[in-house]
Amino acid sequence: MYSITLVVGDSSGDGHEKSENFSFLSSHNAEDIRLAYQSAVELIGVDLCADVCEVYEDCYVSDQDAEKINAALGNILFALYDDRDEEDIKSGIPLRLDTDGFVQVYLAYIKLGNAAIQMIPVEGTRLTIGGYGLFS
Repeated sequence: MYSITLVVGDSSGDGHEKSENFSFLSSHNAEDIRLAYQSAVELIGVDLCADVCEVYEDCYVSDQDAEKINAALGNILFALYDDRDEEDIKSGIPLRLDTDGFVQVYLAYIKLGNAAIQMIPVEGTRLTIGGYGLFS
């Protein structure tokens, strides 16, 4: 098993510096996961990591992208998030994602790209070891 941490948000710390980590034990290594993701992108036609929620404070999926993602992944977005009513949809209010849902959709991409990949979520134990003064 491989230890994999998915970082959602500003992973480099050069922007708003907000990110969240999701840790998994994986049956496959990071390169296999990247390849599976790329395969899914080609099948779906939407690059979740590059095209969705990439602008600061933009947590929405366009209806066009949502349709493609839902068609390929069994209505995953609507099952997770679509609390919009008919009037909202007619008004053009887009589908809103959060970090947990973004990761769930990403994992569905991985599964579509390579069904053999298993990703088991793990909760780590956090140890605070000091070093407060290291950050200025």
